[in-house]
Amino acid sequence: RKHRIVQRKTDWWLFKERHLVECLFNKLKHNRRLATRYDKLSCTFVAFLKLASSMVWLA
Repeated sequence: RKHRIVQRKTDWWLFKERHLVECLFNKLKHNRRLATRYDKLSCTFVAFLKLASSMVWLA
């Protein structure tokens, strides 16, 4: 907080990186197939996860 007597040291770079990761997961959760895990096999789930993350990266 801004008005604290003793200020905590924060790593703003770490907060920025965490925000990027959280935004990526939020974008991936918009895809219903990933959010509800319709795939029975883990290999198909991981394959679709890679496909969806590359689509988010390209967009």
